[in-house]
Amino acid sequence: MADIPLTGGLAIFDDPDLALRLGGASSSCAPWLGPVTVAETEDGALTRVLSEAALQGLTALGADIATARAHLIGRLDLSEAPGVDHAALKARGFTEHEIASAEAALPFAAHLRDAFSPRWWTRGFCQTCWGRPTRIWPTRSSTP
Repeated sequence: MADIPLTGGLAIFDDPDLALRLGGASSSCAPWLGPVTVAETEDGALTRVLSEAALQGLTALGADIATARAHLIGRLDLSEAPGVDHAALKARGFTEHEIASAEAALPFAAHLRDAFSPRWWTRGFCQTCWGRPTRIWPTRSSTP
């Protein structure tokens, strides 16, 4: 029996094309990365979404997907956010454009503070609204 050649086999490797065909399931032995993954929009932008496996699991459990999405990814809207709602931001000197910029950063931010990171703002804005010396902020010519 030891002399019989192996005609088939098991290959464990990461194949993104196969994973796409399997609905996001990985053929490799890599651990699950969690319920949040990244998807590409029609215009080519990457955004955080719930993974297909997470959606199927939540559906099987009868869980409210909108509530789970809000808990895991956030509401992506600051209009009613405690402490950082639109009124509070305007009181700190934010304009409608700057509030929209912060909200546009939310899908890509792991934490709320990341959406307000200096990398999204001009030096002038940081100096005016946050009173920080401009020398500590990275160079950025305009907000996104």
